[in-house]
Amino acid sequence: MSLAKDYRVSRVAICYFYINKLLGLVPITYDNKTKEFKTSFLSLLYPIFAIIAMIILYYHLLCQYLIFLNKFFSSPIAKFISAFQSLYLCLEIISVQFIYICYRKLLVQYLNGKREFEIQLNLVSKKIYKKNYYAHLSLFTAVIFGLKILFQYFLLLIFNSVGGQLLTSLIFYMIPYAAGTLIGTTFSMEVISLRFLAVQINYTLMDSLKTIRNLPEDTSKAHRMTLSCDISDKVDKLMTLHSRLNTMIRKFNCLQNIALLFYYTYKFMDIIIPIFYEYLYITGHSKIQSSLAAYFFAVIEEGLNALELVVTVFSSQELINEMRKTGRILHEFPVHQTDSRLKESIYRFSTQILQENRPISIFGMFTVDNTLLYAMVSAMTSYLILLIQFQQQEIIL
Repeated sequence: MSLAKDYRVSRVAICYFYINKLLGLVPITYDNKTKEFKTSFLSLLYPIFAIIAMIILYYHLLCQYLIFLNKFFSSPIAKFISAFQSLYLCLEIISVQFIYICYRKLLVQYLNGKREFEIQLNLVSKKIYKKNYYAHLSLFTAVIFGLKILFQYFLLLIFNSVGGQLLTSLIFYMIPYAAGTLIGTTFSMEVISLRFLAVQINYTLMDSLKTIRNLPEDTSKAHRMTLSCDISDKVDKLMTLHSRLNTMIRKFNCLQNIALLFYYTYKFMDIIIPIFYEYLYITGHSKIQSSLAAYFFAVIEEGLNALELVVTVFSSQELINEMRKTGRILHEFPVHQTDSRLKESIYRFSTQILQENRPISIFGMFTVDNTLLYAMVSAMTSYLILLIQFQQQEIIL
């Protein structure tokens, strides 16, 4: 079955593309007839308009947002960090839009190159492996995005019923919040799709390994030589595809560097600040007592925030593991049962993996893997303690 025709993960990716386009995050267009991404003047206008509109409206909406905060908190620290969080979120969205506008040609090149890669992979791998698993994994990221927006909307409804303007909150907070969340879930979705491609290479390689291992002992020398030559050709093609996949990952990493830097910094704030607010409510430092429903939605939304963070890190870590798995499969080949040509193909492939193996990182400063998650949890705990201490010091003064 054709990978290009039955690539379910790509269908979810196209849906993500249109949601990104709706929120003004991508300045390119998709041609459904040719199945290609393109740049156009009209597709460029909408993100530019979104940037200008956000800059013009921000100051007016910020003033109304501060009035809204005064109805809930008397603490200057609580109001300051909330205003700073909203400012940083808008800065994140504008920066990501600007970067994608500047790198729109590279973005088109990456997306179209990925489509061509799927077609080339289909010529080597005649079977699609674990397509349902990765389709469901992609849908899971979409479910996280939808639930986060839904619970955040419920929270806004509850708090605006106390005293606020719902329209102002929706424009000022919900739209940037949706765009900020979409940056993370889109990253997870794209990494999952790249991991799916790596799985196709590894499973195809494993099939060749099983063919060599399961050869009967009475197989003729001529048949072994012919089979080894066929497998050697396939290994050489997989080596080329693996190298192209590494190149695509590097391009994707280059496109996502600034977006990931803003995203993880904002995610750091987006987790500890709501916990700090819940501490203020529980200790009676808010002007208005929250209802049980508000606590429920806040806890669920906080859990979804943490889950979104874990999924982005887990997806990147699993992609790294899948790319490294190729080398372990190659080392399992019984080279003593193969001819010199297949031995040479395995050696070249192994050498290439050692030279090209690179993780997804943020400007080379942080690797997006489990170590980043551990570091963020440790830093969140420290900064949350500092916020509580500043709040207690404020009460004493």
